This record gives sequence, C-alpha cells and structure tokens, in this order.
Amino acid sequence: MVVTSCKGNVDGGTKTDSKEAKELLIDKDIEETNTQFPMPVDIATTAVSVSRDGDVVIYHFEVNEGLLEIESFIENQETMKSELRKSLVDVLNQDPSFREIMNLMKETGKCLKYEYKGSKSGKTMVIEFTTDEISEMLGEE
Repeated sequence: MVVTSCKGNVDGGTKTDSKEAKELLIDKDIEETNTQFPMPVDIATTAVSVSRDGDVVIYHFEVNEGLLEIESFIENQETMKSELRKSLVDVLNQDPSFREIMNLMKETGKCLKYEYKGSKSGKTMVIEFTTDEISEMLGEE
C-alpha cells in the first residue's frame, strides 16, 4: 500500500483531520493497490483485489483448490490469524506508508478482513482484525 502523505489538504482544501478526508486517502490507497493485482502470494494463493465496504477494508484472495483445499484454511483459521498478525506487525515496522494507512483505518474506526475463497468450491474463510486489534498492532514494535 502506498500513500505519499497524510498531511495537508485533499481535494482542494478538505482538511485531512476530517473522517471524510481520511476515508478519501484510504480509498485512494485501495485504488492504487488494486493496480497491483492479481498477485501471487504463494503457490496456491493469489491476492485478487482489495475493497472497502463501509467500515471494513477487505483483501480478497483466491485459493487454487487444485493445489490446496480451502478446508485446510478453515481448519487452521486461528493459526493463520496469528501468523498474519505477526506479518502485519513486521510490515508496519518496515513500511511507513502502510503504517499511515493503518493509522487512518484506526482513526476512522475501520476493521480489516482477509477473505480467502476456494477456486472450485466457492467456500470462504475470513480473518478479521477489529479496530482495537489494529490499534494494538500499531503499538507493537
């Protein structure tokens, strides 16, 4: 995710301290991030898009069920959430732009979802991070 600045003005004078201006920055980041998709994550998983539905930012992934059954994701959901959380903290500590977006999400009360969908079955597994969890991750170093 890339944001050049979270300070100053947006759209000719809207101050970035308003919720609407912060949401515009989040939406711009989503739009820019979507230009990078589809993106392989590993041999069986592809990141296909990111979207925002109200107060939820959702990363959408497809699991190639010819290589890995979505059931294995579902069975290991808690472990996957723990590992994903560690990865997010690592990225937060290495990427100031990602940290800025996550801060904007926290400030505007957004939660973050990772949705994995099986390519054959259509079954989904969702990992969600609440605004409080985002705030906790931002505090970890």
